[in-house]
Amino acid sequence: MILEAICNLFIKFFTTLLSFVSIPQIPDDVLSSVTSTIDTIIEKGSQLIDLFIPYDIAKVLLLVVIVIEIVIAVYHFIMWVIRKIPMAGMS
Repeated sequence: MILEAICNLFIKFFTTLLSFVSIPQIPDDVLSSVTSTIDTIIEKGSQLIDLFIPYDIAKVLLLVVIVIEIVIAVYHFIMWVIRKIPMAGMS
């Protein structure tokens, strides 16, 4: 509840600070063109990966890489917390 109030305070602050900036609405044809371009890039990228590695193996390897990166970040956070505890004796 306190965190929500702080977030709302930041949002209100930045909204009032940037209220004089007028950003026009993006036209629908430009938005659909960008969406189709991004879809094409993703499709061609997956086809390129499929040339070297079967797609099922690439999905598993991507999952392994993401899990390793998350574990490393969690490990660094846990070690940071443990180093803050004086009785743990870690430096």
